[in-house]
Amino acid sequence: MRPQGTEPVLHIGPLVRISAQGFPIPSVGSQEADQEGTEVNDRAVELLEQYDIEVLRTRKGRGAIVCDTNQGCLIFKEYSGSQDRIELQDRVLRQGAEAGLVRVEAIIPAREGSLFVKDMDGTAYVLKTWQEGRECGVHEREECLEAVRLLARLHGSMELPADTPNIPVAFSPEKEYDKHNKELKRVRKYLRQKGQKSWFETSLRKAFDPFLEQALAVTEEWREYCLEPGQPGAGDKDSVSLCHGDYQYHNILLGPRGWFVVNFEKCMCDDPIRDLYLLLRKLLEKGNWSVPLGEELLCGKALDDRCGFAVLLDVLERLKDTPLDVDLYVLGSTQEETHSTGAITAAYELAPNLCVAVDVTHGDSPDASKHETFKLGGGPVVGVGPNCARSLSWRLKELAELAEVDIEMLAQAMFRAGSNLKGKTAEEICFLDFKQFTVNDMVFGVGQVNSMSEEELSEIKEKVLPHLEKARTNHNLNMIFFMLTNIITESSELLCAGPEAREKLINAFDLRAEMEELHLKGVVSRKKQLVPALVEALQQ
Repeated sequence: MRPQGTEPVLHIGPLVRISAQGFPIPSVGSQEADQEGTEVNDRAVELLEQYDIEVLRTRKGRGAIVCDTNQGCLIFKEYSGSQDRIELQDRVLRQGAEAGLVRVEAIIPAREGSLFVKDMDGTAYVLKTWQEGRECGVHEREECLEAVRLLARLHGSMELPADTPNIPVAFSPEKEYDKHNKELKRVRKYLRQKGQKSWFETSLRKAFDPFLEQALAVTEEWREYCLEPGQPGAGDKDSVSLCHGDYQYHNILLGPRGWFVVNFEKCMCDDPIRDLYLLLRKLLEKGNWSVPLGEELLCGKALDDRCGFAVLLDVLERLKDTPLDVDLYVLGSTQEETHSTGAITAAYELAPNLCVAVDVTHGDSPDASKHETFKLGGGPVVGVGPNCARSLSWRLKELAELAEVDIEMLAQAMFRAGSNLKGKTAEEICFLDFKQFTVNDMVFGVGQVNSMSEEELSEIKEKVLPHLEKARTNHNLNMIFFMLTNIITESSELLCAGPEAREKLINAFDLRAEMEELHLKGVVSRKKQLVPALVEALQQ
């Protein structure tokens, strides 16, 4: 605060031009530029008198002046928006500051309370808090990751009640497409009406119509998916999500006090994914479209389930005008990772004849084993396993062939283990896919190898069987079991070592005691088939 009746103190240092973000711009060295800078500063002196601040020093530039004041570092810049927009921006910033999740700029009101002031020409200016620092480093991995984390926290405080006054109309892709289509039509009209055309204009005229037709088709397709604001269902939500609108590395600053997010002038009602898209696009563009960086930046809660449900919604959209001779339900269930309560409840309620579970699987990447992944863009993957109806899996394959859809069979891709096991020791094979369990005071472990070749499984058996007892002793196990699973025949041969290990297997699966080799038809899952039966046998 300034004592009443005193004049503001304004010290003008050397002429240093800055960008809109407050960073120095090399001087052009022209007399005209110096003159312009002086005029801007003179206007700023008069306008800054309308604020209760004491200005100690300024650094000026075109359209923005950084001020060192008794209230800290502030920035004074032009404002071209409306009164409603700056009031919304101020509310969002105050709400963000109260939440304390991310440090954001704040608008400093003038002495009479207005959020911006105007000069004699009617140009509006706004005063905001500022932080000296540098932009987020686009080539610094940790800083890129932190920018995404900041965005997630920022969105945690950018929801307003739906009845908040002066909330702007949500961004409409349809209107945006219509605007660009009108521009394209004006260009086409100009090309048609122009008499003498250059070579480029003639070539453009010939190639123009297909582009315009595609743009119109995309717009029409979008209309089928989007609801305009004000239409039924558009205003049913209790809250409205806002996004920064220009969330990119220029507006994410790192200074002595940490990270600071600025320039909320483009704050708008839209899906928060808009901010994430803009940030990712900028960071990946500067990072030479690095796939590993993109994989690290893009993550989210239950992202796999959300992808699966998005596919189901698309299926419903495609089937909406197709007559069906069955009742079709789509279910998004909960607690999959614990005890599948959501799916169980729905299954009892609906009692379906068939069920198709839609999920993601493992895509190929430089750091992943080739026999455990699938080529991105290689088509859907059809699962084959103990909890899958075999007839349904093969029926899906037949339908894909009829529809000429490329698919991959999960069994054929995931269980090509032979090449992966060549050169590995018996110890490595035993514990390549190994789980340990405890029942009462009994500790046992189960290893497993899956293959499509019986010959290959025989070779593995010859290497592993003599080593099992040593592996059991070295790892302090009471019993050790090993599954040699043939995914094509859907059967497993069981190897074991340890006191009573063989007897427990025979009791668990009601096998004949005189069997030399323990083969289990239809048993391919350690988690769902082998371990539950063993646990029950050990508890008896």
